[in-house]
Amino acid sequence: MGLSMAMVTLADLTTLTPAALLPALQRDWPDLVLPGDTPEEAGVFSLDLVDGTAFISHMEAPIPWSDLEGPCATSLLWPEAEAVLRAHRMHLVVVFSGELAELERASRLTQVIASVIAACPAATAVYWGEARLVLPAALFRETAVECLPQDPPVRLWVGIMAGHGEKGRAAGYTHGLDALGLMDIETDSASESPADLYDRLGSIAGYLVEKGLVINDGDTVGESAEEKIRVVHAPSRFGSGKPVLRLDYDAPKKPFWKFW
Repeated sequence: MGLSMAMVTLADLTTLTPAALLPALQRDWPDLVLPGDTPEEAGVFSLDLVDGTAFISHMEAPIPWSDLEGPCATSLLWPEAEAVLRAHRMHLVVVFSGELAELERASRLTQVIASVIAACPAATAVYWGEARLVLPAALFRETAVECLPQDPPVRLWVGIMAGHGEKGRAAGYTHGLDALGLMDIETDSASESPADLYDRLGSIAGYLVEKGLVINDGDTVGESAEEKIRVVHAPSRFGSGKPVLRLDYDAPKKPFWKFW
């Protein structure tokens, strides 16, 4: 039995009830919810789904700012993140539990959170802690409903950082792939701009989510037959403590391997 968890921030001391959430789940994902009576408890409750259980807990306090400060500071696509999250009054802890693989659990959790947002107008943001991501509630729901259940919403699950490194090189890494049963990606030697590295990391992350951990130690990746960046399975240089897929732009080239 595995667990996946994320948090939803609320602008005020709102109580979400099962009676409000269940119709939203049924509208959004009609094949997800088991038939049965709607429990009436508020504060802490659970709902049985076809392949697991959703648990929702009300926390009548903000998420500690020490958890949010870093994700807000690095949320390049959401400049208002700090202002919105500093103002939230309480939060919901949303958990999905089931005998599913990590990617499937992430999908179920995302579906439940999308419906929580629809059922709770006070929802302002989602904190996906495994990826160190904060996302506007409306964007999270829109992306989830657009993608699922057919396509994985990778940018809701994987955080990407890219910036200037040493000696004119770019450096970057991902957060969140490890929690999906994959390996995160990093480099400190990219011979391209931080913007291009950001796009590359996102492209490889999407490929891994779609295909699985199929990039082997020593393979090369690239966007053309001429571009061959070696991938090394190695300990993280950024302090994660776990093995990563390191992109080594300076390694001797081996036979070409592409990820499309």
